[in-house]
Amino acid sequence: MIDGKKCKKSQVLKEGQLITHELIRSERRILHKPIEIISEDEDYVVVNKPCSISVHEAGPYYYNSLTQILVHELHFKDILGTLTLTFNSGT
Repeated sequence: MIDGKKCKKSQVLKEGQLITHELIRSERRILHKPIEIISEDEDYVVVNKPCSISVHEAGPYYYNSLTQILVHELHFKDILGTLTLTFNSGT
Protein backbone atom coordinates (compact mmCIF):
# COMPACT_ATOMS: atom_id res chain seq x y z
CA MET A 1 0.00 0.00 0.00
CA ILE A 2 1.13 3.51 -0.67
CA ASP A 3 -0.29 6.27 1.51
CA GLY A 4 -2.96 3.86 2.76
CA LYS A 5 -4.21 2.88 -0.71
CA LYS A 6 -3.68 -0.29 -2.75
CA CYS A 7 -1.16 0.17 -5.50
CA LYS A 8 0.02 -1.51 -8.67
CA LYS A 9 3.41 -3.18 -8.95
CA SER A 10 4.32 -0.69 -11.64
CA GLN A 11 3.56 2.40 -9.55
CA VAL A 12 6.50 4.77 -9.19
CA LEU A 13 7.07 6.20 -5.73
CA LYS A 14 7.23 9.91 -5.09
CA GLU A 15 9.24 11.57 -2.38
CA GLY A 16 7.45 11.53 0.99
CA GLN A 17 5.06 8.69 0.20
CA LEU A 18 4.49 6.10 2.93
CA ILE A 19 4.80 2.41 2.06
CA THR A 20 3.00 -0.11 4.30
CA HIS A 21 2.32 -3.83 4.09
CA GLU A 22 0.25 -6.26 6.08
CA LEU A 23 1.51 -9.61 7.32
CA ILE A 24 -1.15 -12.16 8.13
CA ARG A 25 0.20 -14.89 10.38
CA SER A 26 -1.87 -18.03 10.53
CA GLU A 27 -0.61 -20.67 12.91
CA ARG A 28 -1.43 -24.35 12.89
CA ARG A 29 -3.76 -25.59 15.56
CA ILE A 30 -2.39 -27.20 18.70
CA LEU A 31 -4.05 -29.57 21.13
CA HIS A 32 -6.08 -27.65 23.65
CA LYS A 33 -4.50 -29.25 26.71
CA PRO A 34 -3.05 -27.25 29.58
CA ILE A 35 0.67 -27.06 30.22
CA GLU A 36 1.21 -28.85 33.51
CA ILE A 37 3.70 -27.14 35.83
CA ILE A 38 5.50 -29.93 37.65
CA SER A 39 8.03 -27.87 39.62
CA GLU A 40 9.33 -24.32 39.73
CA ASP A 41 11.61 -22.07 41.71
CA GLU A 42 13.35 -18.76 40.99
CA ASP A 43 15.83 -20.42 38.57
CA TYR A 44 13.76 -22.91 36.58
CA VAL A 45 10.35 -24.30 35.73
CA VAL A 46 9.63 -27.93 34.83
CA VAL A 47 6.59 -28.51 32.65
CA ASN A 48 4.75 -31.33 30.95
CA LYS A 49 3.57 -29.96 27.61
CA PRO A 50 1.25 -31.46 25.00
CA CYS A 51 3.12 -33.01 22.09
CA SER A 52 1.53 -30.63 19.58
CA ILE A 53 3.17 -27.54 21.10
CA SER A 54 6.53 -26.50 19.67
CA VAL A 55 9.14 -25.56 22.28
CA HIS A 56 10.55 -22.55 20.41
CA GLU A 57 9.15 -20.02 17.99
CA ALA A 58 9.96 -21.58 14.62
CA GLY A 59 8.42 -22.24 11.24
CA PRO A 60 4.65 -21.84 11.42
CA TYR A 61 4.60 -21.38 15.20
CA TYR A 62 5.15 -18.20 17.18
CA TYR A 63 2.39 -17.62 19.71
CA ASN A 64 1.58 -21.33 19.86
CA SER A 65 5.00 -22.24 21.24
CA LEU A 66 5.97 -23.22 24.77
CA THR A 67 8.16 -20.17 25.36
CA GLN A 68 5.44 -17.72 24.23
CA ILE A 69 2.72 -19.48 26.24
CA LEU A 70 4.94 -19.40 29.35
CA VAL A 71 5.47 -15.65 28.94
CA HIS A 72 2.05 -14.45 27.77
CA GLU A 73 -0.38 -16.86 29.42
CA LEU A 74 1.48 -18.17 32.47
CA HIS A 75 3.36 -14.89 33.12
CA PHE A 76 6.91 -16.21 33.41
CA LYS A 77 9.62 -13.63 32.75
CA ASP A 78 13.22 -13.77 31.56
CA ILE A 79 13.19 -17.16 29.83
CA LEU A 80 16.82 -17.60 28.84
CA GLY A 81 16.65 -21.07 27.32
CA THR A 82 15.02 -24.45 27.37
CA LEU A 83 16.11 -28.03 27.87
CA THR A 84 13.78 -30.67 26.49
CA LEU A 85 13.63 -34.22 27.79
CA THR A 86 11.45 -36.51 25.71
CA PHE A 87 10.24 -40.03 26.29
CA ASN A 88 7.90 -42.46 24.57
CA SER A 89 4.93 -43.10 26.84
CA GLY A 90 3.96 -46.17 24.82
CA THR A 91 0.67 -44.68 23.60
